[in-house]
Amino acid sequence: MGAKTSKSESKLDQKSIEKLQHLIKGELSEEEIQSCFKTYQESRQTHKSDLTRDEFKKVYRGIFRCDSSEFAEHIFRTFDQNNDGHVNFQEFLLGLCLAGSKDIETKITWAFKVYDIDGDGTISWSEMRNIIKSVCNMASESLVDQIDRELTASHRDHQPPLFDRAADGSHETRDKSAEIADKIFLELDQNRDGYVTLEEFRDGALKMPLVVNLLECATDG
Repeated sequence: MGAKTSKSESKLDQKSIEKLQHLIKGELSEEEIQSCFKTYQESRQTHKSDLTRDEFKKVYRGIFRCDSSEFAEHIFRTFDQNNDGHVNFQEFLLGLCLAGSKDIETKITWAFKVYDIDGDGTISWSEMRNIIKSVCNMASESLVDQIDRELTASHRDHQPPLFDRAADGSHETRDKSAEIADKIFLELDQNRDGYVTLEEFRDGALKMPLVVNLLECATDG
């Protein structure tokens, strides 16, 4: 997607700026776009014009002071819109605007894509646990405990079991991230079919903003 850029370019021309501002609906000023472009250019270590997966994760962790390569991998999926394994500047800028959008509907749609790891249009129980585990691994222990307490207090009528059944048939205690993920999933899965659709996710996120806000915990640094 978008025009190719050479490693030597340090600034975008006015025509490119106007095109990008139209794409992102004016969410960033010309100065902010140029700043993002500078960061993008400085992050490319190969001769290719697009960020590789590893380059993207490095620049993402730098921008958001986020230490987790695992979480950055999930974010990469939402930026790489054409699924070619690279992120060009247009995708990079649009991804930043979607992830940081102040429009709740835009932010919810972006968050759904983060949770929907395999991109099939639904969120499974295991996908929910995967993302929440990534977030909890970066958050402080006190913040994780606070989130769990808030969920417990707000949704006592939808409490998941305290144990999971292991492969050998025995039971094992779940970690805190699994407890948080299960409480959220039970709240979102309205028809109890084991999957959360975009519509269910949107309805749940509007009632329970924590679903989206949790992803921001991973980028508070």
